[in-house]
Amino acid sequence: MRVERKRMGDMLLAEGAVTAGQIDEALEASKREGIKLGESLVRLSYVTEDTIAQALSNQLKIERVHLAEEFVDDSFVKMIPGDVLRRYIMIPLCYEKDNVNRVRVAMSDPMDMRAMDEFQIITGLQLDPVIATRYEIETALDRYYADAETAKVLERYKREHQELEKTDEANNTQVDNSPVVLLVRSLMQQAARQHASDIHIEAMERVVRVRFRIDGVLYERFRYDIEMLPAIVARITIAASDVLAGQKTYTATLESSYTQEGKPYTTEDTVTIRAMGMPLFDLY
Repeated sequence: MRVERKRMGDMLLAEGAVTAGQIDEALEASKREGIKLGESLVRLSYVTEDTIAQALSNQLKIERVHLAEEFVDDSFVKMIPGDVLRRYIMIPLCYEKDNVNRVRVAMSDPMDMRAMDEFQIITGLQLDPVIATRYEIETALDRYYADAETAKVLERYKREHQELEKTDEANNTQVDNSPVVLLVRSLMQQAARQHASDIHIEAMERVVRVRFRIDGVLYERFRYDIEMLPAIVARITIAASDVLAGQKTYTATLESSYTQEGKPYTTEDTVTIRAMGMPLFDLY
């Protein structure tokens, strides 16, 4: 399905969601910061993501969905890589009832032809877009793709750890892309997107359990092999700084990647995390 291309600013103006002056200000900011117009308007608090999604739905005549209420077929997890979906801010939902060669896909930008083309090349399936907000899609990707992404990171960690033991050498130029760094960064990103107030990394007998505290309630998110614990703790300890009263603050830069008019862009948001460790004692 090909979608008629319209300019975001024109659609928001037609909906009465913003003024021409706000569009001009947001365009300047988007060029300066290398982000999309819609994201710039949200950052300036002129609109919400939901307002943009509804405006796109009205103007393009495409259904607006709320992913918390949608069924997501997890068979797609093995079909298309999560990093591709995160790059284009999209997630496949299900096959169309009357045609198994067509897939219903939630997108934050249903006019992104490059995203549609890449999806069709990878899957060999036709795409029918529906509209959801960036936050809804990223949260859904965390829920359905996190386990698969984590498994890849763990496998890479084990492989590189074995190679390192053989050579006993570390390449410092590759530190930022090491599996443990990517794993911890992913934890921070997902916790921030889900508005978690705390991340609990807990050593069990055979596994490391990770729980997020959201609205005062702890939810289990991940389980890793216990052999990962020293590397995770070491990474957080190294990254933390400013030791005060036994606590450490860790300023993390969380990156988001996407495409705009066929060009890759990366935006950064900074969160400050207070890290505190508790010693474990063998009572037996």
